[in-house]
Amino acid sequence: MHKPVSTYRIQFHKDFRFKHFKKIVPYLSKLGVQTIYASPILEASPGSMHGYDTVNPHRINPELGTEKELKDIAVLLKKHGMGWIQDIVPNHMAYHQNNLWLMDVLKKGPKSNYEKYFDINWAKGEFEPVMTPFLDSDQDDVVERGDISIVKVDDGFGINYNGMLWPINEKSDRRIKKANSLTLLNKDKVMLKTILAEQFYRLCSWQETDQEINYRRFFTVNNLICMNMQHPEVFEDYHSYIFELLGQGIFQGLRIDHIDGLYDPGVYLKRLRDAVGEDTYIVVEKILEDGEELPRSWPIQGTTGYEFLATVNNLFTNVDAEAEFSKFYKKISPIKLSIAEQIYQKKRDFLENHMGGELKNLCTLFYELELGDVDVEEQPEQTALKNVLGEFLIHCPIYRFYGMHFPLHGSQKKELEQIFTKMKDLIGIDKPALQLLRQLLFKENVTDEQAFQDKITRFFKRCMQFSGPLMAKGVEDTLMYTYNRFVGNNEVGDSPEGFGISIATFHERMVERQKSWPLALSASATHDTKRGEDVRARLNVLTDESKGWIKLVKAAQKHNRNFKIGGQPDQNDEYLIYQTISGTLPMPGEQDDDYQVRISSYLEKALREAKRKTNWAAPTEHYEAAAQSFAVQVLEDVHPFHDKFTNFQEQLSEFGIINSLSQMVLKFTAPGIPDVYQGTELWDLSLVDPDNRRPVDYELRENWLTEFTESHAAWSSLWDTRNNGKIKLCLQSLLLKLRKTQDYTLASYIPLKVKGKYKKHILAFARVYQREWTVTVIPVQFAAIPGVSEIGFSAFDWEDTRVILPTEAPEDWTNLIGREVGKQKKGIFVRDIFTQLPLAVLTLKHSGTSRAAGILMHLTSLPSAFGIGDMGPEALSFVDFLSAGHQKYWQLLPLNPITSEQSFSPYSSYSSMAGNVMLISPEMLLEDGILKTEELRAYEVPADDVVDYTAVENRKSLLLKLAYGNFLAKGKQASLFQPYQDFIKMEDNWLDDFSLFAVLKDAYPGKEWIAWPEPLRNREAEALQKFRLERVDEIAEVKWLQFVFFKQW
Repeated sequence: MHKPVSTYRIQFHKDFRFKHFKKIVPYLSKLGVQTIYASPILEASPGSMHGYDTVNPHRINPELGTEKELKDIAVLLKKHGMGWIQDIVPNHMAYHQNNLWLMDVLKKGPKSNYEKYFDINWAKGEFEPVMTPFLDSDQDDVVERGDISIVKVDDGFGINYNGMLWPINEKSDRRIKKANSLTLLNKDKVMLKTILAEQFYRLCSWQETDQEINYRRFFTVNNLICMNMQHPEVFEDYHSYIFELLGQGIFQGLRIDHIDGLYDPGVYLKRLRDAVGEDTYIVVEKILEDGEELPRSWPIQGTTGYEFLATVNNLFTNVDAEAEFSKFYKKISPIKLSIAEQIYQKKRDFLENHMGGELKNLCTLFYELELGDVDVEEQPEQTALKNVLGEFLIHCPIYRFYGMHFPLHGSQKKELEQIFTKMKDLIGIDKPALQLLRQLLFKENVTDEQAFQDKITRFFKRCMQFSGPLMAKGVEDTLMYTYNRFVGNNEVGDSPEGFGISIATFHERMVERQKSWPLALSASATHDTKRGEDVRARLNVLTDESKGWIKLVKAAQKHNRNFKIGGQPDQNDEYLIYQTISGTLPMPGEQDDDYQVRISSYLEKALREAKRKTNWAAPTEHYEAAAQSFAVQVLEDVHPFHDKFTNFQEQLSEFGIINSLSQMVLKFTAPGIPDVYQGTELWDLSLVDPDNRRPVDYELRENWLTEFTESHAAWSSLWDTRNNGKIKLCLQSLLLKLRKTQDYTLASYIPLKVKGKYKKHILAFARVYQREWTVTVIPVQFAAIPGVSEIGFSAFDWEDTRVILPTEAPEDWTNLIGREVGKQKKGIFVRDIFTQLPLAVLTLKHSGTSRAAGILMHLTSLPSAFGIGDMGPEALSFVDFLSAGHQKYWQLLPLNPITSEQSFSPYSSYSSMAGNVMLISPEMLLEDGILKTEELRAYEVPADDVVDYTAVENRKSLLLKLAYGNFLAKGKQASLFQPYQDFIKMEDNWLDDFSLFAVLKDAYPGKEWIAWPEPLRNREAEALQKFRLERVDEIAEVKWLQFVFFKQW
């Protein structure tokens, strides 16, 4: 499988196309990037700046480039040893006129071949007009204004509204053709309304969708319509082009967007894995709540890394400051509810005001499935049931539950019991409705067991498709803009409720991460994060200097009150402004001419998302203007308070830089695959999108990287000019290259003890693979050490603080930063390694004699369920066994083909180039998706201490022939298709002759080549060509078996 060493996220759009990306590939390669992680590249809505609004999954977005350009890039990446992970969007497509599948449904209704593709709520199986909610008011008003008209299009007629073009069905098409003039027709409002009413869709106001909707949307975005990806034919059609590009080796991995939106994420992922095979790297976009675990049954490598981001963010958040922050915020916050109560309120408000249609549809489905027909004391009213369903969604503590098997038991039942326990205490909750829902989910008093299980499973999965959007919109997109106690925790994957973790907790999470998801991405910034990674790192310093910060804010409130207009903004938003400016203000001495514009744009979005004083539907522009004006005046340097703020800001930036560099070191050395968001090689002081999608100056980055030469003096110079960000670029390049030196996905994670005066302010761990050690040492809550602010990093004395390594650790260490060397016996003193920078990454190797031990044992001697040891799991286990025993060598006998004529001796092979196919592992063919479990079992034999080579040859030949047949059946869709093609091209200097010779041997069994027909024996071209043509399939099979052998080897 493709195991990325690191990833680099690229955001493609019309202003950054394939041709632009191609130019920066050499720079990314020099930086040390190993895998590109690309935003969606399939055809999207015109002008899309993100690509998540696909209109055609069978075509490259022409605004980005062509398929040929993509393939040229793949060749270039391969030249540089780089791979490509592609972001795909199976949950939804754009509700747009360029979406021909959807337009076919709107035009033909139930007769459309794509009728099942889209998640449209046909009431009781009937086809009702699909809401098309893009009008600015009621349809009648728009028609009367003359904003809707019939127009001529290539294939007939269409309905035009403000440049949006919608199809017309056959019945209306015939009606229009009878009209004398389109001009006259468009003036006839009655006829126009008649034609609109005849369509299989209904043009309506976007405002209707708050309480009525008959298709599933992505969250509450009307122009993104969701797919029925649970239907096999939809899955196959949607993914066919993606699979084709995977098969051609263009992509090596996939990122699955919004996995929680799918009907059954687990089934989808299994189907996807079966289609792409085990070689394809797969991660999913998934937000895990605190304590929630990713389902272990999912056949993926992990998530896109939000949980890692949250863990690191909380590591640098000082737990001791929570009480002080909470006390201050309680005085200025307009809301006195607890965080849990606010989460409940925000989710409830959003459900009632913006997802009423979704809730109504769930209630309708409940009765369509006849789930109300159970034995309860009192049947509830439909309205009461709808309210209880809403409360159930609101009370879901995570985005959604997975793999619920009815009847529920164990932990699944316990999770839902906790929800009902909370619901029963709600004031005004309808008891009969609550009892009914509970009895259904816990299977009490029901009959027709299997039919019931099918129905309740369907209903529950549908509920889960809406619990996620409710959590996201209620918390992520609302509460995170209203609850401003400490905005550093208001981040995707994190929680406003959180406020720091201990070093011990960090270690526990990293041990578990290495154990369970070593290939998951480790993110610190994405296109969806609320703040740049270095904004959060700087904000974390506020929790180290909480007293000084709150004192400063109180002074600011007093000095800046005259900047308000009519008392606006209020204290809550004022505090948001102070935190935002503190986190994002350019580094001291650095300029950002657009900064005030960026802050104003951010405030408009933040205030509207909060939905307190203004919103997107009905903006309160005077409040927004007052907040923006206030922020601009705070930034002016003419008022006396400015100097006090500037002094604090310089100190904040200084320690923020230390946090930023430490955060980056953690990302590259802790368990997981480090993911770099485009442009974050320099300081990332960005805000929420679109601010975090601004153009990246790659020319500057490339020039600075070229200038960098690693030396003691170079790091000192970088630290002296740290405010420009070059130090981050160079350190990142160093860490990217470090990742290539050993397989960190296999390295164990060892928390290290720290002793001495400042032990609470040092985090250290080791990554150990075989006999090589990498030790990471960083400061945490550095700014909280008394007096350090006045002293600074360079003059600070860590005194006796030291890192203790296990007794088996090597003595000699080299600091990656500056290349200092030293020895450790009773620990490594922090003062000895924090010389160049306030952090260290050490490499340790055992010195001394090169003498080593090993074992001679042939592969065939390993245990196996197939009669002979092979290159499969047992071989890997044996390698681990040797490593644990500190053995350095495993000596094998020759691995070339063997035959019965030579008594199966590995020293009597007929080829010095080919491999022995009897050593191919069937289990690894299972992992590749070539064989199935039941096929393997049919060929398993009891374990024995003697290899029966003749029996093995006969039995394994049949199994491998079955595998080859399965491979052929998949054709170009097989995950190994392109690698196989590459292999036969690369190895043609010997493979062609060997495969021909091998088939000739089979054609004349028991005969030496000298006994073959003379034309073949003498290699006459005509005879050999004739034989090749007659045995083309057998020759191809031999080549394929050699490909499998060398792939496994």
